[in-house]
Amino acid sequence: RGRGRSPGLFRGPTDTRVRGMHDRYERERTTASRDHVAMLDRLISTLGDRHLSPGLVVDADLNVKLVIGDCSPYLRFETGSPTYRAEKLVIRELATPLATGVQKALRDGKEVSYTGVRVPELDSADIVDLEFTPLGGRKTDEPLVVGFFVERATSEPSAAPTVDYDASE
Repeated sequence: RGRGRSPGLFRGPTDTRVRGMHDRYERERTTASRDHVAMLDRLISTLGDRHLSPGLVVDADLNVKLVIGDCSPYLRFETGSPTYRAEKLVIRELATPLATGVQKALRDGKEVSYTGVRVPELDSADIVDLEFTPLGGRKTDEPLVVGFFVERATSEPSAAPTVDYDASE
């Protein structure tokens, strides 16, 4: 009774044939998963700048999981320990609408958009639309939201754009 493995402790398959099949399956699954992630990274890096607006994939705790395209106009890094918290990374004017949009998209399970967010710091446009979409998946998958920063062209300076959300107030 005192020899061998302890009762109640599972140490994987004991039959060497089953253990070999299990190990091979795990290696193939891990390799396929890595290949899949690498392919998606290549796709996003290739098409992100040309076909997608800059954006972030964040989880329910607002931790950044993925950056899409050039988000440098919308993000700032401060001195000290780095953080992946989205509301601390984005510029001040976008922190509240970003946090609100992500939480609302997760809660309602549908797309949320804020149009006309005024951001005076931007060089190319001072109005940004924010679009948030929950990423589908299995029930066991981590809930994620993708948020895009869509700049509005300000071709006519005399025409006042419609503003639904003004962060300067």
